Amino acid sequence: MLTGEKLREVITVIEENYAEALQNKEQQPSPPLSDKMTKILKERKEKAFQQMISFIKEKGMDMQALGKGNFNFHNAPVGIIFATYPWKNQNFLKCTVSAMENFLLAATAKGLGTCWINVVSICQDYIKKSLNLPEELILVDGVALGYPLEDSPLNQLQRERLPVSELTDWL
Repeated sequence: MLTGEKLREVITVIEENYAEALQNKEQQPSPPLSDKMTKILKERKEKAFQQMISFIKEKGMDMQALGKGNFNFHNAPVGIIFATYPWKNQNFLKCTVSAMENFLLAATAKGLGTCWINVVSICQDYIKKSLNLPEELILVDGVALGYPLEDSPLNQLQRERLPVSELTDWL
């Protein structure tokens, strides 16, 4: 859990290294997907992005400022980084992501606002160096935690969900 100076340190590391980290990440191969799933995910990403762009323009919001909100944990007072060490199989990642999701749900149930911060995993090498964390530690992702701003237009954005039938093969 990060607050105060340590949170500001991580924010600075992300701001200074994001572009390079993203470029390095984009050079890594993606796992193979079927043509059908590639098409579904691409269309979903494009549609969600267009919905978000339209919403942002309609509300007169600053697109660049919103993007940078991810870098500074959306000005939340607490930033949490979920991390794990590698183990024999991929279960260590599954367990960490499950814990992260349970944390998000529990915080929301207590009236707290949360936001999944993907930039932590993208900039993890720089963050680990800055915080003097072991190299083998995997920073899965981060969470911004605080009280939600009820009047923030971001908290009013509603996204369409894909039907389960489009993403699930029932056997």
